[in-house]
Amino acid sequence: MNTNENDIKSVQLSFLRNVSLAVEFHCKTLQSGAKHDLVSVFRAVALWFDNESYEEIHSLIPVWMASVSARMSPLAVSVLY
Repeated sequence: MNTNENDIKSVQLSFLRNVSLAVEFHCKTLQSGAKHDLVSVFRAVALWFDNESYEEIHSLIPVWMASVSARMSPLAVSVLY
C-alpha cells in the first residue's frame, strides 16, 4: 500500500472506533439514566442507522438493547425493536 491508502485506512479505522464509542456511551447513558430518556434512545438509533454498513457498530446494538430494555419505558423499547 502506498501512503495515501494507508492514510485512508487509518482515517476509516479512527472513524469506526469513534462511532463505536459513541454508540457504546449512548447506550451506557441509557443503562444508568432516566427511565423515559427518549433523546438518548434516538441518538443511539440514529448513529446505528447512519452507520448500518459497519458490522462492528451493527453488532453492538443487540447486546446493549438486552441490558437497556428492562430500564426503559415500553415506548422506548418499541422504537428499538
